Amino acid sequence: MEVKIRVWRSKGTGEEKPEAKAKSNSKQQKKSQKKKKKKRLCGEMNAKMR
Repeated sequence: MEVKIRVWRSKGTGEEKPEAKAKSNSKQQKKSQKKKKKKRLCGEMNAKMR
């Protein structure tokens, strides 16, 4: 997956806001990490049940 670095400009002022994109990105990464953890836990539980 290629990472696109984009400079977001707020409407009207044309101000550059690179930090806003970075924040939303880290939130998504945290979410995906949680999902991965859950999946791994489910896998461990299934292994114990067998």
